Amino acid sequence: MMTFKALTTGLMAMVLAVAILPQAKAAEGMTTQNTLLDRIQIEDMMIEYYWAFSAKEGHDIKKYWAEDGEFNVGNHVVKGWAAIEAEYTPRENAAKDAPKFVMLLGNPKIRVTGDTAVMDAIFTGYTSTDPTKAPIPSEQGTDHVEFVKIAGQWKIKKRELGTYGYVPRESLMKE
Repeated sequence: MMTFKALTTGLMAMVLAVAILPQAKAAEGMTTQNTLLDRIQIEDMMIEYYWAFSAKEGHDIKKYWAEDGEFNVGNHVVKGWAAIEAEYTPRENAAKDAPKFVMLLGNPKIRVTGDTAVMDAIFTGYTSTDPTKAPIPSEQGTDHVEFVKIAGQWKIKKRELGTYGYVPRESLMKE
């Protein structure tokens, strides 16, 4: 049979654990002086990465991705620089007069732990089919990215996109 003292001690331990756990979890994702520069470097890199969607020159995969990086879009998964590069290579039959497109990165939540980090964010793509009309939201979803620091540089180790909705840009030209 449990004594009153043992019962009281057990209850106090449970109360302390419940009180401390949320604080420990919050501290785990907090930006500190030690993680601030890394967090800014990651956010700057991902903003630059998103700008590349709008530029004609596209992505320099080796600049952003770890050599063994994994890219997951829906159920389609590719690994390594060559396979990721192929995902971004323009289709040969793509229209030369494709509509203007800009991709925005929003609400990035970045958590740095040593030489690894995680970012969860929202992406939104806008397509402009006519300079006299407002751009049209053409896609939106979530971006979950795992990073690793290699030789002092942050690289994408794994990236998973979840799409809420997508309209092919070419189909917007017909409207």
